Amino acid sequence: MGVYMKSPRERLVLIVDAKCATFFHTKSFKMKGEIHLSKIADFEISHKPPHSINGATVKQDHMVDQKGHAKELERKDFCKKVLHAVQDELHHNIFEELIIIAGPKILGDLRAMMPKELKHLQIQEIHKDLTHFSKEKIEEYLKGIC
Repeated sequence: MGVYMKSPRERLVLIVDAKCATFFHTKSFKMKGEIHLSKIADFEISHKPPHSINGATVKQDHMVDQKGHAKELERKDFCKKVLHAVQDELHHNIFEELIIIAGPKILGDLRAMMPKELKHLQIQEIHKDLTHFSKEKIEEYLKGIC
């Protein structure tokens, strides 16, 4: 009698922070607990807040608020780009599940901006910063939760 094994689940794993995002494709076999990640894409942005507003120099106490506001706008813009890239991946591959690994602010932004096209996927959110982990460490981390 042979051992029954489910077919692998197609997953898109997105590891993102406010500056960079890494996309992985994985097939995992639930019964064996195997996870093998294949890197699909990497992209980054940099935060460069303005030193003046409408050509006028801003006082230092106001500058802090402007830098924070500029970072928030850039973070939200980056989240839109990330979600657009996820949609592009769905046009090229069929995924059953989207795993998003990010901090709370990024997860909140991604959740708020999630297009209808992506909401049909099973979405798993993990509150953790793994952006600086190696592929092998990410695989090991995911084995315990997937």
